[in-house]
Amino acid sequence: MHITTTRNNLATKSKKGQEIRDPRRISSLGYQTVLALGLSASASACSGSSATPYQETDSGPTSGQTETPVATDNDTGDTGDTGDTGDTGDTGDTGDTGDTGPSADLPPAGSGVGPDIFLIKTDAEGEEQWVQSLATTSFNGMGYAVKRTPDGGYILAGEHAPATTTAEDRDFFLAKTDANGEIVFEASFGTSTDIEAAYAVQNTVDGGFVLIGHVGAPEVAGTTLVVKTDKDGVEDWVKEYDILSSDMHPDMDQTSDGGFIMVGNTGLGSGSCTLVKTDGDGEIVWTKSYDGVSLNGAIHMSVRETDDMGYFVVTYRLLLSGSMQFYMMKVSEAGDLEWSKDFSEEAVPVGVDGLQTSDGGYVGVGYFFEQGKGDRTLLIKTDSAGEETWRAKLGFGGGHSNFATSVEETPEGGFVMAGITTDFGAPVKAAMLTKASPSGEFLWSKAYNRDGKKVYAYDVEVTDDGGYIMVGGAWR
Repeated sequence: MHITTTRNNLATKSKKGQEIRDPRRISSLGYQTVLALGLSASASACSGSSATPYQETDSGPTSGQTETPVATDNDTGDTGDTGDTGDTGDTGDTGDTGDTGPSADLPPAGSGVGPDIFLIKTDAEGEEQWVQSLATTSFNGMGYAVKRTPDGGYILAGEHAPATTTAEDRDFFLAKTDANGEIVFEASFGTSTDIEAAYAVQNTVDGGFVLIGHVGAPEVAGTTLVVKTDKDGVEDWVKEYDILSSDMHPDMDQTSDGGFIMVGNTGLGSGSCTLVKTDGDGEIVWTKSYDGVSLNGAIHMSVRETDDMGYFVVTYRLLLSGSMQFYMMKVSEAGDLEWSKDFSEEAVPVGVDGLQTSDGGYVGVGYFFEQGKGDRTLLIKTDSAGEETWRAKLGFGGGHSNFATSVEETPEGGFVMAGITTDFGAPVKAAMLTKASPSGEFLWSKAYNRDGKKVYAYDVEVTDDGGYIMVGGAWR
């Protein structure tokens, strides 16, 4: 595969010869805060009882069921060609609607009808501090991942495409900003015909960055692509992994030995959850597939290295009946299964993100669907052995959508989640930021909307000042 690299240092020409105007930062509040809820309630000791109309928090006996998928060693095979470097129920009482936050005009957006990539920086209470919109006259895009960088700035990854082309021509997108959201560089990586979308980004031990994503045609089992860059976004190497051939959103983490761990699926519409361990150059060390953890559809999954140098995975399992299970598993440094759990009390649950917590346990976030109530966020906390400690549910119901796509632990041991919502009276889907206490009590939730058009948030990070940074896409 020949990958073309385009790097723009506030620059000016894409690989297709189209001008990219400098992204413009919004110094004032460019998104309307639709609603800010300040609800706090004690966790109920009775499973399934409602602590407030806004949340339900279950505690007490473990509800996770132990599963025993079979780990299968795979041949390491060919790691893929290195790409050439380029030229350079009933609706609950909604309660108080809260105050509507101030708003201001956005800078001129592009002429396309699709979304542009945004960053939203907030303080510790979710109050918006600045918004960076990567709006251009020529490109549509979506941001899927953001991380803090050692210099106090941010690195984000996603996809973008010329607004004048079809959806089948999208490229990996990488951008670096300083602590105030000012763009340092942008880079794109892709072919001239395929869809390439980067779903995760990590800082690397050498000061550079690594992106992972999917490459292929729509509804076709493509492959997983990894791009490693230096600190300036210049490509170091590219690897394509056929074993992770799927339309799933793969994920990766840098490991303490300087290598990488990746998670994905082995096929379109079915297959097995698969881990791939590589060295620092992307060469495969081992692969493991976990039979019985069958996956389906283009949706997020998560892998994180743990304190014992093993790995923690959050995903979901598709059963032959068509139902799904919210699924977590822990494996050793060598990929051997230590435990796996199904946390599926709710209907059609999906796990999308998770991490090891400061107390040695784990947390996973996802969503579930209730007939007549819509999608609702589901947050599950376990101990170190995967035994459930508590679960919390967010959302009014009544047919509204409310689902988290990312979770991070906050300095005091609580949790912050980013996602998408139509709760809070939002006219269309809005970006959502939600804060929960260490015991799963929902403290507040805020929605961010642009001029009555859709805004999605896909990832959140805790910032050095104790606030939050979100990335996603906003429709024009």
